[in-house]
Amino acid sequence: MRAQLKARVQRDLDDDHLESDVYAEQLQMRGGMIDEGTAPKPAHFARFEPVMNADGSIRALRFVFPPYQVAPYVEGTQTVDVPAKIVLPLVAPAYRPLFRAG
Repeated sequence: MRAQLKARVQRDLDDDHLESDVYAEQLQMRGGMIDEGTAPKPAHFARFEPVMNADGSIRALRFVFPPYQVAPYVEGTQTVDVPAKIVLPLVAPAYRPLFRAG
């Protein structure tokens, strides 16, 4: 999840064609926001929604991060989709049939 968010930041900064010192400063600041906002605390991952397959099974969980949690306010709400095959081992057995990994 962190890797996806950090890769997105890097792509955005690359697109902005910033001076190298500004680029490095922004990368460090935003990376810190991501690390802090995705620290292993239940409240950090409380907002999520299922991403559905056509057959009604869940193919991923979309974690939703409000402004300021993992990015500056101007970047708005950030989301990361985590595929079912990754989350399935963490899902309670009673709910596993709702998912289709792969």
